[in-house]
Amino acid sequence: MTVVSGALAGVLLLVLGFWAGYAVARLWQISLYEEAEPAIAAAVARGLSIRPTGFTSRIVCSGALGGETVRVEWRGGVLGARTIVVRGGKRLRVAFVRDGAALEQALAS
Repeated sequence: MTVVSGALAGVLLLVLGFWAGYAVARLWQISLYEEAEPAIAAAVARGLSIRPTGFTSRIVCSGALGGETVRVEWRGGVLGARTIVVRGGKRLRVAFVRDGAALEQALAS
């Protein structure tokens, strides 16, 4: 009986760990979207599409601008909120992009 209860406790801890990780990622997604909503709307207006969020603490818009592949990621986590811009083969970490003007500046750099 001890082996069975130990195994069940392990399964329970595994399930609780999964749900805790999912909850933290979902809270980050909500926080990022609320803070960067104007920038995300500007990205969608420029033709980028929002990718499904999944189980990560980030929001990703991707598409093509001027013939180049572009991806803008708003990320959260232990390192705090940040924005990653990938244009062509160039990856750039910029200050957290909150509005359309900051998005334009990040895409231009």
